[in-house]
Amino acid sequence: MTDTIERESVKRTYAVDPTTGSLTKGLLSLAIPFILAMLVETLFNITNMLFVSRLGSAAIAAVSFCGIMLMLTSVAVEGMSGAAVALIARRVGEKDLTGAGIVSVQIYMVGILFSFALGILGYIYAEPLMRLIGANDLIVSHGLGYCRIYFIGMTSVFLLFITQAILRGAGEPIMPFVILVISALANIVLDFLLIFGIGPFPKMGVAGAGLATIIARGIGSIIGIFFLFNGYSIVKLRLSDFVIDFKIIKNVFKIAFPSMGRMSLNSFSRIALMKIVTLFGTSAVAAYGIGLRLDMLVFLPGLGFAGAVSTMVGQNLGAKSPERAEKSTWIALGYNTLIMSFFGILFFFMAKEIIGV
Repeated sequence: MTDTIERESVKRTYAVDPTTGSLTKGLLSLAIPFILAMLVETLFNITNMLFVSRLGSAAIAAVSFCGIMLMLTSVAVEGMSGAAVALIARRVGEKDLTGAGIVSVQIYMVGILFSFALGILGYIYAEPLMRLIGANDLIVSHGLGYCRIYFIGMTSVFLLFITQAILRGAGEPIMPFVILVISALANIVLDFLLIFGIGPFPKMGVAGAGLATIIARGIGSIIGIFFLFNGYSIVKLRLSDFVIDFKIIKNVFKIAFPSMGRMSLNSFSRIALMKIVTLFGTSAVAAYGIGLRLDMLVFLPGLGFAGAVSTMVGQNLGAKSPERAEKSTWIALGYNTLIMSFFGILFFFMAKEIIGV
């Protein structure tokens, strides 16, 4: 009863309610902001590459190597994020906002522990990992600082993506978009200052791009967590909930591990492919890195609808509406098939023109 009253007392100013109304409208209301947020995230990465490209092909190759290595850490990030969306959406659909807040806290705690562990291991083994993939001395000299800074700041990355996942699971797609825009703008400014050493800032080269990214992620994390702590979301964080609940954590891993396993296979395949590409020289590695970022653009609509349908399914199952959950899945599948087919044909016939941009 308390949770119901609490839910009704919160104005869903920023939220979409997937449990009522048109499924198509609800799906698009969730998917479009998510696609825009992912577009900003991709532009975030492309901006880094554009600034780094001023330092030469070896610098681009170094960032590409680090990007492949960091895909292994993104396995844990994506796993935690997927679990957050599923569990938060289910609680919100059940009108259990207190439970949603408790689950959010557990995921934050798990994410922080994971990020510490991965950060320490990554910092220590960054150089051997780069060489294992196939990096030569020149690439290592450019990229090692970037990789180590990113690993040390891994917690800010985890916090940002978990925060966005919580808001998406709650059916609040606008705030994640706003957070990423602010983070991306901060990244652009910091890239310029730290890579080239403008004014009082040190000239850090490729390492400056890594530091700029970590600081920008941290800014986004602080904004999102402030949003959740201060009642601007239907999911509210409370300090009193920061007590380990092993039952919830078990559910988090139960949902996260299958996704992490799938993504691990994808990451290892990318690493194997990178090792092959290195046989063709530094310029080939740089070109491959640029291609990967273009590839990310193609997958944005698919990721957007996948994220949206996760919220739709979770909240409708929580609201005891399995029929709506199933129908929303089929609608999302239809949109994805059409959009991804279009981009596939476009890239097949215009690959030279697109890569030339």
